Amino acid sequence: GNLGPTYGAQFRNSGGVDQLRSVIASIRNNPDSRRHNIALWNPSKIDDMRLPPCHGNIIQFHVNGKDLSCQMYQRSGDMFLGVPVNIAFYSLLTYLVAKDCGLKPKEFIHVIGDAHVYRNHIEQCEEMLSRKPKDLPTLKIHLLPRGRLAEAVSLMKNMSWEEICEIIELTGYKPHRGIKGSVAI
Repeated sequence: GNLGPTYGAQFRNSGGVDQLRSVIASIRNNPDSRRHNIALWNPSKIDDMRLPPCHGNIIQFHVNGKDLSCQMYQRSGDMFLGVPVNIAFYSLLTYLVAKDCGLKPKEFIHVIGDAHVYRNHIEQCEEMLSRKPKDLPTLKIHLLPRGRLAEAVSLMKNMSWEEICEIIELTGYKPHRGIKGSVAI
């Protein structure tokens, strides 16, 4: 169903501000600023959201020379189902913003206020922790001209998965078999 004005809505229209476009402009025009921030926690919209943002409460980018890092504060983190997806998403976002700004992605720093494992996920977490890590894949971004990330994100909403895979290429990705688990709220 519809979650209301959360996550993506706040990225692209938080009180009339396109935060993604604004932070990219800030990084390009004033790379030494300490104000390269996006906030998905919008107090004026919390009551309209079915689930207030767990992640992205504050997202801060930092430029050091030609390197771009991203730190994200997450108020609540489901360590089995949510956090792995959050890590992948914000790592990709860091890579895309860096590419768009002519920088090199350096690191993603993840801060979690309430990290938790639900009782119905304990066996799944034990299985996940028993696995040996595999080699990391390589990420390549194609067809993304510098300075066009905000437009590309808007276009991707109407693209098929196959079309998106022509832009974002992940090679050498050899995951373990999936582990199923129910969403716990």
